Amino acid sequence: MMIGFHTKWYLEAISNHQKNAGGLKILLLEQRKEILEKSIIVTNKNIIQLVAKKLLMRLNFF
Repeated sequence: MMIGFHTKWYLEAISNHQKNAGGLKILLLEQRKEILEKSIIVTNKNIIQLVAKKLLMRLNFF
């Protein structure tokens, strides 16, 4: 009877750990996605600034 209780408790502990680990993994993936989205926005701004500078330079030469 005690063995069954300990086995059940152990299996529940493993199950809870896996649920928590899954939740943490999802949270980390969401944070990574957010960081990537922010870096893409910054990269796009940099590209737009470079293109604008080149266009202005061309306009100044004419």
